[in-house]
Amino acid sequence: MALPIPFPPPLQSPTPARVTLTAEAIARYGVVIATAQTVVLRPTLVAPARASLDTEAIAHVGSPLRGRAIDIRVRRGDQVAQGDTLCVIESPELGEAQAEFLQRRIAREAAAPAAELAKVAVGPGQAAARAVAGDLADGGAASRGRVPGGGRRAAD
Repeated sequence: MALPIPFPPPLQSPTPARVTLTAEAIARYGVVIATAQTVVLRPTLVAPARASLDTEAIAHVGSPLRGRAIDIRVRRGDQVAQGDTLCVIESPELGEAQAEFLQRRIAREAAAPAAELAKVAVGPGQAAARAVAGDLADGGAASRGRVPGGGRRAAD
C-alpha cells in the first residue's frame, strides 16, 4: 500500500508581485513584449546515428620541438596564411636553447670592445695577435682549445 506524500504548503514570496524594468535593462537583456499566441509545435524525431570524424578535413600540424600547446590561436574554418601563428608551444628545449643563445650573444657583445682594441694594436702580418683578437670576438672559443674554424689551437 502506497502512502500519500503530502505536498508542502505554497511558499509566501517576499518579492513583490510586480516587477518594473528600466528601458536600459529592457534593451540590455533583449526583453520583448508581445501578445501570447497559440502555435503548432513540430514533432521531433529520434533516430539512431553514429558520428564520425571526417579524415579528409584534417590538417596535421607538427612542431620540431617537444612541448605543450598553451595557446591555440586558430579554429576550424579560420583562414590562415604562411607565417601566421597557429599555436604557442611551451617547451623546455626551446627555453634552454634561448638561454644558451642569449648567454653567447652577451659574451660576444662584452668581448667586442677588447677585440677591436687588439685589432688596432696589432699590425698586419701578426697572426698570433689576430688569433687572440678572434678569440675575444668569438667569446673565448680559442682559449678553450677551439678555434673558430672548428680545428684545435696549436700547442704553446
